[in-house]
Amino acid sequence: MFFKLKEKLPPSLGLILFLCCLGVLIVSLALLAGVPPVDRDALTHHLYVPKLYLALGGIVEIPSIPFSYFPMNLDLLYMISLFFGNDIVPKYIHFSFGLATAFLVYVHLAKRIDIKAGILGALLFLSIPVIAKLSITVYVDLGLIFFSTASLLALLHWMRTDFALRYLLVAGACCGLAAGCKYNGLITIFVLSGLVPIIYQRSVPAHKRSAPKALAWALFFVVATLLTFSPWFIRNITWTGNPIYPLYNSLFQEKSLGAVEHSIGEGKSTIQQEKKIPGAKSNIFLLRKQLYGEDFIQILLLPIRYFYEGRDNDPRYFDGKLNPFLLIFPLLPFLFRNGYGQVRRRENYILLAFALLFFLFSFFSETQRVRYVSPILPALVILSIQGFYLILGYLKTSGLRVLHYGAMGLVVTMYLYNFQYVGSLFAEVQPLGYLSGKVTREQYISARRPEYPLVRYLNDHVEEDAVVQAVFLGKRGYYFDRKVRFDTLSGADSITTMARTSYDAKGIAQGLRKNKVTHLFIRYDMFDQWIKVRLSPDELARLETFFHNYTTLVSERNNHGLFRLL
Repeated sequence: MFFKLKEKLPPSLGLILFLCCLGVLIVSLALLAGVPPVDRDALTHHLYVPKLYLALGGIVEIPSIPFSYFPMNLDLLYMISLFFGNDIVPKYIHFSFGLATAFLVYVHLAKRIDIKAGILGALLFLSIPVIAKLSITVYVDLGLIFFSTASLLALLHWMRTDFALRYLLVAGACCGLAAGCKYNGLITIFVLSGLVPIIYQRSVPAHKRSAPKALAWALFFVVATLLTFSPWFIRNITWTGNPIYPLYNSLFQEKSLGAVEHSIGEGKSTIQQEKKIPGAKSNIFLLRKQLYGEDFIQILLLPIRYFYEGRDNDPRYFDGKLNPFLLIFPLLPFLFRNGYGQVRRRENYILLAFALLFFLFSFFSETQRVRYVSPILPALVILSIQGFYLILGYLKTSGLRVLHYGAMGLVVTMYLYNFQYVGSLFAEVQPLGYLSGKVTREQYISARRPEYPLVRYLNDHVEEDAVVQAVFLGKRGYYFDRKVRFDTLSGADSITTMARTSYDAKGIAQGLRKNKVTHLFIRYDMFDQWIKVRLSPDELARLETFFHNYTTLVSERNNHGLFRLL
């Protein structure tokens, strides 16, 4: 390294400042996580499926919920907490994987630069908006990020230790655990499996290179990966014939169709929702052009827009927020190639290759979401911190003090960008009212999930053997304590389809009774809009007659109604 950054502040004071910032950030995220779960994926999947497993007495097939076929390493940890009646602890379990990833970043940077660089890296990673948001939710992405990062850094250590087999096996096991958290981990398997032989070939002298040995190392890595991931694909093969159901199901169509045919059809509907636009299945650019009217320049800049245009809860803007500085600072280590030795430069190229390859594979194979590419963030953070040190050191030693202070200002601005977002989460989440006891659990959830008061009424007043068909409820089933089936809107068991195909109102009632439905739980506004578009005047009259003659209104709350079938 051609410099050693020397701050004006005494080293101990600078270290204390960085630690205080990190401590404030961790405490802030812990406070934000201490409220009841209201996020969509938590209520449709990460808490709902473990709750059903507990009710059913084990891990059993649930064909009506496609999410139940996903790998569930973290969800099983959440199930332990649910067993003891606590659904807030899963947030802290998820958060702990974010902290663990920050620790990996810290260790890597502290060994290669110094302790302050490690703390700055941990601080940067944890404060990235999408990471802060994930840290306070019951999702699984932080588990995927942790195991992907552990696998990548273990490969770097494998390279530094003259290719000791144990570190390669650790990397493979972590890679399998990443895939066991979420199917996006399959991209980690694909990318790292391809990098293993390249790392070997590029790290040994030319006269010692051996293609068979490089492929053998890759084979060891893949075997360790698949062994760790095997419980989930064995489960899915047993249930559906497709080891990664419902992905690539056309390859296993004959065996796996039965897994959803006897359900209410929810799985099929969910999987096909994003394939309704012609050509959209294979052309994300056409999809965005037709959905959002984006022009050629916007589409061309799509990968870059991830970093500066993200917004929470808005699919058009990638449903998440990154930091635009992560586009710039990771490139700096490659502009100052003489700043580090050959091994460090090789490590940086591996980090960059992983980030680019994972981003591209995810970008072209998934719906565009920031959190789907989040495993690249630790690599970008590590490169960014190295870039900070290089550019600041170069500008300081070159005598360009104005530019030096300007660069420091950019670094501070990047951190302030993140901290401003974390501060905005307090206005959105409002944890202090709940944590202080001024707001009850019921009040907190009801303010964010308007269906909750009626769900609570149903749980308290409707018989335990009731079967509820929920219409326009977003498949949020976690808070139901009664059996709930979600109307697919267009499947054969949908009330809309029955209104179109039944001869009269009685036929609608008979179709619901055939499916053992005893109650309907309906969100009024969206249901009214839907049927006015989908049904003819005669079909609307038939449906109205059904509600008038074959149901009775039990209760209604916040634009939601509960009906009992007569």
